[in-house]
Amino acid sequence: MNPLKYAFGVLAGNFLGFLVHQRGIEMDKKKAKAIIKAKSPATKKELQRFLGQVGYLRRFIANHAEKTHTFSPLLKLKGAKEFKWTEQHQQAFEGLKGNLANPLVMMPPIKKRPLILYLSAADESIGTFLA
Repeated sequence: MNPLKYAFGVLAGNFLGFLVHQRGIEMDKKKAKAIIKAKSPATKKELQRFLGQVGYLRRFIANHAEKTHTFSPLLKLKGAKEFKWTEQHQQAFEGLKGNLANPLVMMPPIKKRPLILYLSAADESIGTFLA
């Protein structure tokens, strides 16, 4: 075992790109900052890279599937010349970045407090939230 790779008995720490502490799990601010500072994609490859970064943090974005659905037609394109970034794409892009500017904190359930399951259904997506 390499002692530099392990930490025992700590109150908080970075684990797999997430900050884990007694309050819950938060996203790493460095990962969020990289996405927030990202420029609008100009190619399909850049869009795939952006969606991959956002997908890693999807648990902190409410209704992630519907918010990224706008980009689906661009991901299905065959040729690079067909890529057209519109105002609708820009609004969805800025919305995703805005969600990461004020991230949620995931926390464990509190004993003797009821859990409520919220369901959200739209034409293209279904989401759940346990609170």
